[in-house]
Amino acid sequence: MTASSAPSIPSSSSASSRPSASSHLPALRRPPFLRRGRLLPFLTIALSGEVIYANFEAFKGSLLIPLQQTLGITQTQFGLLMTYLGLAMFLYVPAGWVNNRVRVRTIILGGLGWRMVTSLILFVVDPPFAVMGVIAITWAVVDAIMWPAVANGVCILAADRDRKGRGLAMGLLEAVRRLTEFVLNGIVILVLMLLPDSTTTVMRGFAIAYALLLVPMMVAVVRYVPDTRIATGERISHSVAALKGLLHVLSLPRIWLAGIAAMAVYWCDVNLMYISAPYVQQVFGASTAVAAAFGIFNVGLIAMLAGIISGVTADYVFKSSTRMMMVALGFVAVACGIILTLPVTAAMIVPIVGLLIMVALATFLGKSVILAPIGELELPEEIDGSAMAVGSLLAYASILWGYNLDGRILDGHASDPAAGYRIIFIITASVAAVGCATDVDSENPGSAMAKVAAMVQRLVRDGSIDEQRLVGACLALPGPVDPATGAPDSAVWLPGWARVPLGEILGEQLRMPVPVVKDTLAAVIGENWVRAGESLDSTMVFVYVGTGTGLGLSVNGDPVRGFSGNSGEVGAMMTALGPNAPGEPPGMANDPAVLVERAHALGIQPGPLPSRSDFVALERRFAELCSLAGGGDERADRLLGGAAERMAELVMMATELLDADMVVFGGPYWHLLEPWYAPAVKRAVRRPSARGPHPVSVLSTAMGDHVGAIGAASVVHDNLYVPRAPNSTDR
Repeated sequence: MTASSAPSIPSSSSASSRPSASSHLPALRRPPFLRRGRLLPFLTIALSGEVIYANFEAFKGSLLIPLQQTLGITQTQFGLLMTYLGLAMFLYVPAGWVNNRVRVRTIILGGLGWRMVTSLILFVVDPPFAVMGVIAITWAVVDAIMWPAVANGVCILAADRDRKGRGLAMGLLEAVRRLTEFVLNGIVILVLMLLPDSTTTVMRGFAIAYALLLVPMMVAVVRYVPDTRIATGERISHSVAALKGLLHVLSLPRIWLAGIAAMAVYWCDVNLMYISAPYVQQVFGASTAVAAAFGIFNVGLIAMLAGIISGVTADYVFKSSTRMMMVALGFVAVACGIILTLPVTAAMIVPIVGLLIMVALATFLGKSVILAPIGELELPEEIDGSAMAVGSLLAYASILWGYNLDGRILDGHASDPAAGYRIIFIITASVAAVGCATDVDSENPGSAMAKVAAMVQRLVRDGSIDEQRLVGACLALPGPVDPATGAPDSAVWLPGWARVPLGEILGEQLRMPVPVVKDTLAAVIGENWVRAGESLDSTMVFVYVGTGTGLGLSVNGDPVRGFSGNSGEVGAMMTALGPNAPGEPPGMANDPAVLVERAHALGIQPGPLPSRSDFVALERRFAELCSLAGGGDERADRLLGGAAERMAELVMMATELLDADMVVFGGPYWHLLEPWYAPAVKRAVRRPSARGPHPVSVLSTAMGDHVGAIGAASVVHDNLYVPRAPNSTDR
């Protein structure tokens, strides 16, 4: 799929300069937010997302009792203040309107400034509890607006053309926050150890100091955080655009799925506060010091390590933050399940503590990228703020009931703490299992087209393209296309997408006409445009080497569309040339996935076999197969050689049928298969029965590696600028 502007002809690429199979293997790249010019803004946003909480919320983990003493409030009153702070959950959605309308930098500055003023009132003035409650409510409002802005700012800095690195960015955000909390709390604890009789004075002094620390934070935000623009359509007010963006986000099922998965992670995090230090102290009788040391380790150091591990694993192993979260929740469920099967005896404390560490590590692995799946949905920039707001609402909603529920359970089982904690473990395992089963990565045509539309809009924006010059877009699909609706006509290539009017859906989102054509037709049209006059006097067979094999045909520069625009379906011919395995779609003998499976069956490539739906893993595995064959592995070479002979026979039949004088190869896998396919095809077309009275040229595409994109753009140009007879129809 591509959007096209004024007609222009791309330059051709030389086939001789194509990279080898090994050079197409995925390589590690420095994430965008760690590149020059983005690191300081990232650190500034990350620090602002923790320093703002340094003198209250951050104290509750290890300094709860001293904090209560300093403020002169009871545990019940502290719990009530936390409930007020939890009201932010209800405000995340309307705050999305603000995030769509106001710039990230402005939101962060406003949040830091208000928090500094109210914190000084809280710790300097000693207000009555009613005033504390009002302050807590205002903090909830600020948090609802500012936290999505922090998360969105990190995602903006992590954004690249392929949006890789977001998982690592969110992971490092959590690691930086946990490290900041650990250091700031550690300083307070160290001073309290030196001045044990001055608890209130020390706490009040550091609370004021941490409030004033927001001043240099604000200066850093002004200096380093980029002034992100607000994307809205012409003649539409920011307010209306923001409201429309929020309503659109609320209608997206994947936003809700991602939010539910995040809710499971955070609920497990809430429960972790109880099944760490309090559990080993109340159930196993550990001393306060020992329990506190374990608590600091389990919810402090583990959290910092998990942030880095999770981000790297999400981006470079799983290629998805969502999958990272699913795996993490799976580990939580399993570890809690095992704990439930173990007897609560002194002899079991070591294995149970080990499992608790696993629960903490897995929980923080998931929490570190808790909102990253929202950023990976490829939503348009103008609704990113709303998406983060809705995601935050769902993600952190468990704060409203999690602490109260656990407290009530433990109070109700005060005489038998082990029984109370058992219920909490059951809840944790159940919540983790539900979150693990939430299929956020499931794709459907609507969400896929939304992602495509967002990618197009981002490319237009990043390329500084005048939208007024865009004349249309085209969607090139594998397999047959319904000429009436522009929908995929076969479930083989796009299972579950048959008869879905993809062009209509995408056209509504892009606000431009989007014709849908077969990918081989797009390829041959693009080849004619790029080669210009070279193909005007030729009969061309374009061989598209991708998932399966298809042919594009043209005579004297005019593409052969066929009655329905689906010419070049050669599956039956390929079936005649090579047997199909049981359950294999017709004509798939040369499909890279099938060749990988056959290599695995022959023992050429041992190890786990990737799923056919995991295209990244399949491409990597196929590149490895081609590398083995090129490096002297006889069995791999024979396997690809057999595929080459089948391809050569197919091309020979096509050239004989059309009396073609030009054969052009292209497609995503051509650069890998060229060493085997090109010689075999050249031999075949040199046969007298194939070449007839003229030679047949065998060439690589002039469009380079972007056959599909250039071909699709050429379809738009071809439809608009190539004259046709009045009765001609572009099927």
